[in-house]
Amino acid sequence: MQRRSAFVRRRRERGQTIILVAISIVSLLAMAALAIDVVTLYSASSETQRAADAAALAGAKALADSGITTLSTGDLANDPGIQALAQSMATSAISATLPANVVAGSAPTVVGSPLSTSRPHRPHPRLTIPR
Repeated sequence: MQRRSAFVRRRRERGQTIILVAISIVSLLAMAALAIDVVTLYSASSETQRAADAAALAGAKALADSGITTLSTGDLANDPGIQALAQSMATSAISATLPANVVAGSAPTVVGSPLSTSRPHRPHPRLTIPR
């Protein structure tokens, strides 16, 4: 009689292992998908930052090469063409740098003017690259 009750008990427990394995596999796949998404997010963020840094450095070098950083405030006020020249040099340097820094499979674009005019005696490039 005990043998029979043990057999009946085991018979009712059949199939439970496959359900536990299926739930485990689904949860492992969900965790793997989440990990891939997080890595993709961090990768895109670092690509965007790298492109912005490269473009800002190119713009800063163009500003230094233009000579605008060595002029006094009075010289800048007397000759507005100097700022236009520095702006065009910085913009062309930034435009040449961006296609080499691919973000999510395409070249990034700069939003707005790359030369900050808030302090004309101390120009600095400020870039906004959309994600």
